[in-house]
Amino acid sequence: MADTRPGRRPRRFLVVGSGIAGSFAALHASRSGEVLLLTKTQMEESNSFFAQGGIAAAVGEHDSPASTPVRATSCASCWLTAVPAAGWWPRPVASG
Repeated sequence: MADTRPGRRPRRFLVVGSGIAGSFAALHASRSGEVLLLTKTQMEESNSFFAQGGIAAAVGEHDSPASTPVRATSCASCWLTAVPAAGWWPRPVASG
């Protein structure tokens, strides 16, 4: 709820991005004033909306730490993910 005490100037917030972070920021900012939430297309077109909330990991006997997360990410994106982008995370370092 916005602060409506006498003598207080209204607060206005601009939040860019309607994914989970932007929506969360807009929700909390709305307690202190008026919020404009900008999105590039529609709220339902954010990556957060499409996210499945899982973690890709090589845990099976025949899984490869180098390929399993990339394959799982690519599969989850209906094969729209660029493989180099899907495989950017750090690789395990051999101990020795």
